[in-house]
Amino acid sequence: MARTSQKTSMIQFIDFELMLLRDYIDYVENYFSQKELEIQNNFKELQSISKDDPVRQQIEDYHKSYFEVMQDNLIDDNFYNSEFTQRFRYSLIIQIQSFYERYLSRIERHFKKKIP
Repeated sequence: MARTSQKTSMIQFIDFELMLLRDYIDYVENYFSQKELEIQNNFKELQSISKDDPVRQQIEDYHKSYFEVMQDNLIDDNFYNSEFTQRFRYSLIIQIQSFYERYLSRIERHFKKKIP
């Protein structure tokens, strides 16, 4: 759909823009969901490591075992995924508001021109 075509109605244009916005939201939400599943699966794998596995033993000159380091990394990943998911949703509120301000003002100008 050409955005500059005079034959395209304002409603078609806004529908197209809304479709893009919905696709964007779905794409990012799916990414966060996939990332969450990945973190959960990695955590399950980590928990399945037996207690006597060498990876659970403390490494010399360090206070933590390799297992604890991997566990801490997964906890951090989970925190960031949760935090960024929520921040994305906050930013969506602003993006949707901006979208409506931009296009509603265009619709208003459009109809002001048509009414003598």
